[in-house]
Amino acid sequence: MLQDIKLMNKKALTLTEFLVAIAVFFVVFLIIMLALTYTRNSIEMFNISSSLQEEMQNALNLITAELRQTRSSKITAGPITADGLWHTTISFAIPLDIDSDGDILNSSGAVEWSNDAPTNWLVNYSLSGNQLIRSAGDGRNPVLANHIVVLNFRRMPASPMVIEIFITARQNTFLNRQIEFTLTSNAKMRN
Repeated sequence: MLQDIKLMNKKALTLTEFLVAIAVFFVVFLIIMLALTYTRNSIEMFNISSSLQEEMQNALNLITAELRQTRSSKITAGPITADGLWHTTISFAIPLDIDSDGDILNSSGAVEWSNDAPTNWLVNYSLSGNQLIRSAGDGRNPVLANHIVVLNFRRMPASPMVIEIFITARQNTFLNRQIEFTLTSNAKMRN
């Protein structure tokens, strides 16, 4: 019987061994939790970055495409002159089939412009809070991009037919890390 008790005592863990085992378990658990948190944060930053860049690029592509359709004389607000100054908004006319004949040219061969339409279809790009808004004569004001903190347009004296577009977006992650992107483009207007 005494031999059985000695054998049992040798198989049991001492308090020190038990505490060391718990400490090792918590260290391994902590390492796993840190790795999972880092992975989650990386995935969140990637997802936010991707969606922010895609939204900005789509908005910039639309702005650039519409500005390429206008003429410098059709800009009514923003960089009206090639003064090199930044403007936070721009309004301009684009070709529009006013007489509904399927062509943007009228019967005398001149371009039909949206500011000549009965309901003035001037296109306007501006910020409303942190949203990039496109407004036109239809009364709808679609949001093209969110989290926009800077929207600027300018024309330089050296290249008056080119409008520079500058957009910056900024968004915070769940852990309050800041992601910021800036995109620029140049739109050469019609002659």
